[in-house]
Amino acid sequence: LCFIAIEWIQASKIVDTKTITEKQDHDVVLVCRFEQLNKGDRVMWSKDSVILSVNDEIAGDRKRYEIIDKYNLMIKTVAEQDSGKYLCQNFDQRVSMNIILTILSK
Repeated sequence: LCFIAIEWIQASKIVDTKTITEKQDHDVVLVCRFEQLNKGDRVMWSKDSVILSVNDEIAGDRKRYEIIDKYNLMIKTVAEQDSGKYLCQNFDQRVSMNIILTILSK
């Protein structure tokens, strides 16, 4: 799965980049939105090239990450180390969007 996902990351077209700033200890939802998103499309989330989820299966910390509304990534009780570049990728359409998350300390 990792090798396949890396190939898809490299082959996809970035269609949008969003910047989000949130305060530490809050929950944040990273919204994955494409112009056309079909019901059966396969979506992967990664952070700094580390896979977090494929579809609704969490590969990271299941206590902190959750997929909501099918494609959106919720990060619970964010901390400074959650800052970084997140990538939401639609395997089937070979398109991706970047989200740059910045967490502010208290």
